[in-house]
Amino acid sequence: MELKYVVVSSSLLRLVVCLLVLFDSQVTSSCLRREDRFSIPPGVQWKHRPNQLLSFQEPQSNVTVVLVGCMHYNPISADRLISTIYGIAGSGKLHSVVLEMCSDRWGAVRGLNLRKIGMHRRAWNKARSMGLAEGRFRAHVARPNVTWNPFILQSEMQVAEYLANAFEAELILGDARISETIKKLKHSYAETLRQILNPFKWKKLIEKILKSLFAVIGGGIGFRDVFDPAILLSGPIAILRYFIAAVKHRSIVLVLFGFSFFHLWMNGATSDLAQINGMEKSANLIMSVWLGASSLFTILTLNAMITVLLDDRNRTLAKAIQRQCRLARSGEVVVAVLGMAHCSGVKKLMLRNNASADDLRLKN
Repeated sequence: MELKYVVVSSSLLRLVVCLLVLFDSQVTSSCLRREDRFSIPPGVQWKHRPNQLLSFQEPQSNVTVVLVGCMHYNPISADRLISTIYGIAGSGKLHSVVLEMCSDRWGAVRGLNLRKIGMHRRAWNKARSMGLAEGRFRAHVARPNVTWNPFILQSEMQVAEYLANAFEAELILGDARISETIKKLKHSYAETLRQILNPFKWKKLIEKILKSLFAVIGGGIGFRDVFDPAILLSGPIAILRYFIAAVKHRSIVLVLFGFSFFHLWMNGATSDLAQINGMEKSANLIMSVWLGASSLFTILTLNAMITVLLDDRNRTLAKAIQRQCRLARSGEVVVAVLGMAHCSGVKKLMLRNNASADDLRLKN
């Protein structure tokens, strides 16, 4: 029965994908018109904060920081990023754009088969010769095309690079190197497994998870940002793109995708096995063993995601943004393009009154 639900759900997903591909241009153009309200110059107080955007003053430098929370590979996130940077660059105050990327991951993203965005180089040179593209604000910068085609792996990070170059802003790769992150993940899995096997360390493990959890939530990104109807509508596109990108580059994310698919298959297989006469006990035994193994893997992964993938990387990202705030002049704006899960934690770290190097240091 559960397998039937999976088949029906996958069929509906394929139908939605096909419809979005067919109506790519119409959907995209309507989204561009609807999201023009995100083009708000810095310094203007929002009556209602736009979804997925956080704006605040860095305490020590008083430089405005705008965090753009994205669902990776989501066309709505890419379009809102474009509108936000256009609004800031329109006042000539864009200093730099910080990406949730390291040099290794950035090389992989730039190598994807992306749709060409922006104006051609010949047209751009002509605009410069006519004096239409001088200074930090270039009034005739062509707006990048945003596509809903799930098989075109358009990343918001690639769009951010184009805009930073077009508006002559500094482009910063602010994330920790993926090789260091993988080492920390391996250490986290091993250490957590040792703590689980030792009941006397359960209290310490729970305290560690809760401390990291409270550090990454409650900074501004909330229910209406995550459950934004536009983000949810385009969510299947982002997930499919993410999976294709993970396959192409053999990303560690494939482990999570594989675990999810295997979990669905095991549930269906044990259910079918239980319906065979004389196999109920075997099915219950297999299900019990599988539930124990999957629960253990879930705890290990949850701890690694909260402490390593979020909390530790938030400190690295906050340090990179803070460094750009020190370099920016008064009145300039630093834009950071992050996953939505990072925004609250980064904001909380940077708004501490004593946000020094000690506050942003990486934990051992």
